[in-house]
Formats: sequence, C-alpha cells, structure tokens
Amino acid sequence: MGYKVIICTTCYKFNNINNLPYETIVMSNAKIDTFMIKTYLNSNNISDYSHLLCVNDSILFPIHGINNMKDTFNKFNNIDFWGIWNSPEEKEHIMSPFLHFSNKTFTYFRVILNKYLLTDFTSAQQWEINMLQEMKLQDFSTGVVVDYKTLNLK
Repeated sequence: MGYKVIICTTCYKFNNINNLPYETIVMSNAKIDTFMIKTYLNSNNISDYSHLLCVNDSILFPIHGINNMKDTFNKFNNIDFWGIWNSPEEKEHIMSPFLHFSNKTFTYFRVILNKYLLTDFTSAQQWEINMLQEMKLQDFSTGVVVDYKTLNLK
C-alpha cells in the first residue's frame, strides 16, 4: 500500500515477518505501547509524512484482505483522526489499538501525548479516553469504522 512501516517494540527479533520491509526500533524500557508512540514522536521528525497509523499488537490486520483495507483507508482519507471502533465506557472515545492521524493533526497529537505520562496502563487509559474530545476541540474531523451506536447494544 506504499506505507513506510516502523515497528516500535520490546522484541529484539521477529521470526514471522521477515518478508516485509520495515524498520525496527527496540525500546526495551517500554511497558506500554503508548509510551513507545510518545517516545518515537518526540524524537523523530514526521512532518514529511501525510498520515500516521498507530497499531498495537492486539490488532492483526488486514483481516479482510488488502483491497478492503485500501477501501477503508480511502473512505476515511479526508478524516483527520479515526480508528476502527469507539466505546462509550467512561465517555465516548476511540479505542487506541488502531489510531490513524492526518498530518494536519501531528503537532497537536504530540501536545496531547505530552500531557500524559504514558508509562502505565492508568495514564494510557486517560489519554485514550480524552483523545477524541481533545481532537474535536481543535476542530479536527473524527470518525470510526464501527460506531458502537450502530450496534444496537442494550
């Protein structure tokens, strides 16, 4: 799909994706994925990129094939901040295992990341829960592939 893949990980070696072009950055001191995102963004210039996709190890994709994945990305091409699904827990938020940002959001995304420690589950959860409202306050467009309001949950 033409993406540069950078894997931030605590693993020193992968055995199952040797055929993919990717760069690996080992962060052995990381306890949580949000810490890796924050560390990477604070130490790298990403302004030349048009989009940033943050995916953690709880997501295996593309589960419906590359063409469906391309279609989803194209559908959300003009959305500044989106994810696969949202949740009403505590307050409506986009779940953090899959977050997509347009370059329009990069500077503010870094500001939001730096408001939180992001070294433990509690601070990461607060960041996740507040991200959607923070992005909306900046007038960024937001969306999700699967909106919990469409699932008829009781």
